Amino acid sequence: MKLSQTLPICGLLSVLLIGLGAYNQRNIPASALPITGKQTPVKQTKLSNPPQSLPENIVTPTAAPLPPPTVPKLDIRLTHRGFKTDPANFQVVCKSAAMTIARYYPKRTFNPILILKADHDYPVKLDRRGPKGESQIMLSIGDGWMWNQIAYQFAHEFTHILINEDQPGAGPNHWINEAFCEAVSYQALKQMAKDWGSHPPYPNWKSYAKHHSTYTDKYLDKGKARPEGMKFTVWFKKNEKALRMGKRYPKYALYQYPAYQFYQIIKKDPSQLAALAYLNFGLKNPGISTQQYLAHWKNMLPTQHKPFADKIARSFDYNLK
Repeated sequence: MKLSQTLPICGLLSVLLIGLGAYNQRNIPASALPITGKQTPVKQTKLSNPPQSLPENIVTPTAAPLPPPTVPKLDIRLTHRGFKTDPANFQVVCKSAAMTIARYYPKRTFNPILILKADHDYPVKLDRRGPKGESQIMLSIGDGWMWNQIAYQFAHEFTHILINEDQPGAGPNHWINEAFCEAVSYQALKQMAKDWGSHPPYPNWKSYAKHHSTYTDKYLDKGKARPEGMKFTVWFKKNEKALRMGKRYPKYALYQYPAYQFYQIIKKDPSQLAALAYLNFGLKNPGISTQQYLAHWKNMLPTQHKPFADKIARSFDYNLK
């Protein structure tokens, strides 16, 4: 038929309607077409020049969160009977906290860990071992039902096992160990919030996941970025001597600020927690300066973790060689 031919009115309308239908269907993504009965979805063809961004009404599917790792194996036992708690649940909380860190040490064999109640106002990892060589951690908690408080304290002390057990002491640089343990406890609770949100230890614990995150937030007040209203590096120069004087027991009131700085770096790539076990490795002179201590750590690290040490050092305005 020639284009110049005159179509009947009904024929013209049919052509127009068919044309409009083809045009509209051309602009509907295949995924948006209705599927009825046994109809199979329309297979989308690959565009030679794909758009730079998807239309706003198209949601890109995301992979479901993976369950928390189960290696390495951890043996955690609550030996103190004075807590008003369920021992099995208590141990599950501690294991969940520990696995947020231990997952980056899949080949490490950990000693069994005994949990005792602290006879003072603060938790601590004991130097002395248990009757069969177990690591020992003392927690300082009220009744044993506050899962986030238990996780916060246990994650801190578990990190001491990684950093300090069977390693040389850090002397006046021990505050760096404490700051890392504190920062890791923040990361542990944030990770637990994610883990429990998708794969809680028990189904009815899922609603508790958000409380791990909000509990951590009280330690992450943005005011810590500028202690005493100062830029952190200025504050550090003013307080470095006081931090180092604490030696084995530095003051939390001081090391909480570098802990805040460390966490800002850790949260961007938690896999770098694998670098912490090298902090005191091969350390022969713990009395070296802060910068020398960090440089020694970097020197001990596998190549993939050296940039992490540089980032930590830069928070103090140090450039490591």
